[in-house]
Amino acid sequence: MSNYKVLLLVGLGNPGEKYNGTRHNIGFDVVDRVAKDFQVKFSDKNSFFGQIAQVKTLFGTLFLLKPITYMNNSGISVASVMNFYKLMPEQLIVVHDELDILPGDIRLKQGGGSAGHNGLRSIKCSISSSNFWRIRVGIGHPRSLNLRQNVSDFVLGRPNYEESCSIESSINCFRKSIDSLIKGDFDFLQQCLRQ
Repeated sequence: MSNYKVLLLVGLGNPGEKYNGTRHNIGFDVVDRVAKDFQVKFSDKNSFFGQIAQVKTLFGTLFLLKPITYMNNSGISVASVMNFYKLMPEQLIVVHDELDILPGDIRLKQGGGSAGHNGLRSIKCSISSSNFWRIRVGIGHPRSLNLRQNVSDFVLGRPNYEESCSIESSINCFRKSIDSLIKGDFDFLQQCLRQ
């Protein structure tokens, strides 16, 4: 089947209970929801330095990955999976928290810099390419939200109720569009996420 796609959806986050529910773990939250939607379970893979699950559909296979290397070394896990399955950067989609957009907003883009995000920087270095897709889940910046916290405390903190509701709404928007991702229809997915 020539249109059959194989893609890797990576959620960025930090392992351990103390990071659960933090803004920086939004990537983990998203892939957990996708796994639940498709009723697949993650398994620990030491060789991949992470937890991996597989979704098989008529249109393609979607691997879900949660690196357990901590954020700053996410690329080690991503590169090991990509090398094993012989995936190209264009087959990689990384879900991460995004300071530059407000809670409730979610965007898709391909390529670009890391904008100070250590997880993205690690992946870019490990796979020697920035030409992968990013699903940017807005968390806002402490300054744009009129908070006095420094950035590291902010991203490792938990969103308030209003922010959580907005973030939840953006994640649900992505979940409803997951079929277009599996089909590799990134143009359509981009349009869906902008609405």
